[in-house]
Amino acid sequence: FRRVLFRSGLVVSGSRGDVQPMLAVTLGLRDAGHDAVAFCSPDNAAWAQHLGCRFVSIGEPLRENASLTDWGARDFDPFIRRQTAIQGRDLPWLAAGCDLLVGSGLAFGVPLVAERLRIPYRYVSFVPASFLGTTRDPIATRLTRAAADRYADLRYGAALDAARRSLALEPAEEALAREQVRVEHLQCDGAAPVAAVRFTGRVRQEDATHP
Repeated sequence: FRRVLFRSGLVVSGSRGDVQPMLAVTLGLRDAGHDAVAFCSPDNAAWAQHLGCRFVSIGEPLRENASLTDWGARDFDPFIRRQTAIQGRDLPWLAAGCDLLVGSGLAFGVPLVAERLRIPYRYVSFVPASFLGTTRDPIATRLTRAAADRYADLRYGAALDAARRSLALEPAEEALAREQVRVEHLQCDGAAPVAAVRFTGRVRQEDATHP
């Protein structure tokens, strides 16, 4: 059989808990012979480049961001809306040529870009259980997820609709539920990031003091 290699774009916006495992996945794909590039906020550039990741800056920094005085909805909701708009604006040309987009953290605009580029999209959750869930979750988790979806639609649906229009995509009902949850999730248990870190042998706890 002929081995088929692909170019994957791993897009992450968030704290160290989102970024570190995605950098490990990027390195793992690279070591397997694939063309993998990490798309992340500029405050992670030096860290990623130190580890040997191909890195492209996108979005606002999470650390030392003057617009984020706290983690409350007053500051954080506008931040999420801005990242969604930036992803919809910049990622189509930054990710041109990718065969797959993988998102983690605040990657609400990434599935829209994948739809526009007509390539597959997957969302990765590095926690034992999250409100995003999977199609195999028990009914209680699905109900919790549905409630979270509706809340998120109220908070971020307009930003997603605007991003869809900018990408010349048809409008969608229940924007976040459609864009984020309907896709297949690669849900990992708590040991998965540790396993990924050990696999690459490059992303270590002492690499940098990232929150």
